[in-house]
Amino acid sequence: MNDDFIQYFNQISIKIGEVADNTRSSFMNLESQLEQINGTLTYTNVILTLLCLLFFVDIYLKWKRKR
Repeated sequence: MNDDFIQYFNQISIKIGEVADNTRSSFMNLESQLEQINGTLTYTNVILTLLCLLFFVDIYLKWKRKR
């Protein structure tokens, strides 16, 4: 009976270890994907900022020319 009890808790311990390993690998994959998204968003932010600057410079120059 005591051996069955120990074996039961050993199996539970092994399952908990497997769940922990799977969780760790899932979070590492998620972190990698978030870094990729962050890089893409930074690149997009720079492009949108430059487009806005060009737009407002264009509006300013057109306004200045009409005056």
